[in-house]
Amino acid sequence: TPYYSALTTSPVPESSLQQQTALHKDYLHADSASGALTIRAGAWQVLKPIIVPRGSTLAIGPATTLQFAQDAGIIAHGDLRIQGTADAPVKLQGMNTDSWQGVAVLNAPGKSVVSRAQISAAKGITGPAWNLTGGVSFYKSDVNIENSLIEDSRGEDALNIIHSEFTLDNVTIRNTLSDAFDADFSAGSVTGGLYQDVGLAGGGDAIDVSGSRITISSTRFIAIDDKAVSAGEGSQVKASGLQIDSIGTGAACKDASTLDIKTSTIVNARVAGLLAYIKKPEYGPARINASDISFGDGFETARVQQGSQIMIDDTPVKTSDFDVDKLYKTVMKPGLRK
Repeated sequence: TPYYSALTTSPVPESSLQQQTALHKDYLHADSASGALTIRAGAWQVLKPIIVPRGSTLAIGPATTLQFAQDAGIIAHGDLRIQGTADAPVKLQGMNTDSWQGVAVLNAPGKSVVSRAQISAAKGITGPAWNLTGGVSFYKSDVNIENSLIEDSRGEDALNIIHSEFTLDNVTIRNTLSDAFDADFSAGSVTGGLYQDVGLAGGGDAIDVSGSRITISSTRFIAIDDKAVSAGEGSQVKASGLQIDSIGTGAACKDASTLDIKTSTIVNARVAGLLAYIKKPEYGPARINASDISFGDGFETARVQQGSQIMIDDTPVKTSDFDVDKLYKTVMKPGLRK
């Protein structure tokens, strides 16, 4: 049977302060005493990856635009601090509207901050023997993201947070090829913000949660190809004040997950307003508790597979034995629609 041999060294690139300041001498300043790297304000072309060494931080301030080559991005082994202003946001983008490698923060010891940032056309870090699915990824690295925009994502996830604690406050994610925000084995909150035109290649979810505990409040979802909210793999999700319009499914819950959703609006769904089922038998049934939900006309309010449960205003929805595999091969199939 073919297999990959064990790696003898880590494929994730590392660097030193001296190497980074030499590669990016026009715009990158290093404080050798504190280990801090700072990007000078201005517009700069980044031809090689910016790699933040362990024990260092990277700070990017107002009125800074970084245009990355296709094989360049930011790989941070320390905290990332992007802090723009309303009048002078930080912009991270590709050259000539091309895609670029994106941002990855890995095992950062503190909490990263992303404020007043605009991140465009990221596709995910790709290198020899490893790659990331998120255009912006935080792995074992806590983060607060606020008043920021992630758009035109070219990767599987526009934003992927793994094994971390997070807050997303007034964050917009739009025009993605696939999923917008994917939280894996994490805990945090989504407050406000907009998810729009998600899954342009077909099959994209706006907020996809696996093995996580999150709250979602006062958030808008418009033109989502698959699910506005998807909870799976033993997740616990509490949602309120959602406005969901033009989607495949408003909110789906599967595989031993629980979704509590209240005081929300779901209109223009192709598949169903609410959906509960088992996709991975090793987990088990799911449950949705819904109250004070305003459903539009012309679609099925709720569908629940036998064994799972949906309660709407304390009234159980009748179960049915629908074919989950068929759903994923038809109306929820990636790439099915233009």
